[in-house]
Amino acid sequence: MTHEAYCAISLRLLSFSTLRILQFVPKQKKINAFKKDRWARPLSPSLREIIARKNRLWTRYIETRDHTIHKKYKSIRNKVRNETRKLQMEEQRLVASHC
Repeated sequence: MTHEAYCAISLRLLSFSTLRILQFVPKQKKINAFKKDRWARPLSPSLREIIARKNRLWTRYIETRDHTIHKKYKSIRNKVRNETRKLQMEEQRLVASHC
C-alpha cells in the first residue's frame, strides 16, 4: 500500500468517524438546563427549591420505600402543584385584564 492510498483511506475513515460522532454523541448541555422549554417564565427561586425537595424526596422514597417519606413527598408534590397553578391563574388574569 502506498502512502497516498493510506492517506486517502485514513482521511475517509476520519471523516466517516467524525460524521458519526457529530450524529450520535450529544452536545454539551446549556447552562439553563434546569429551565424547561414549556415554561412560559422562569420560576422563582423558592419554587425551584420546593421542586428540588420534591425530587429529592421521591428519590429517597424509591431507595427506602418508607411510607413516612412518601407522605412528605405527596404533601410537597401537592404544594408544588398548587403554587404552579396559582402562577398560571395569575398570568391568565393579567392577560384577561389587558383585553
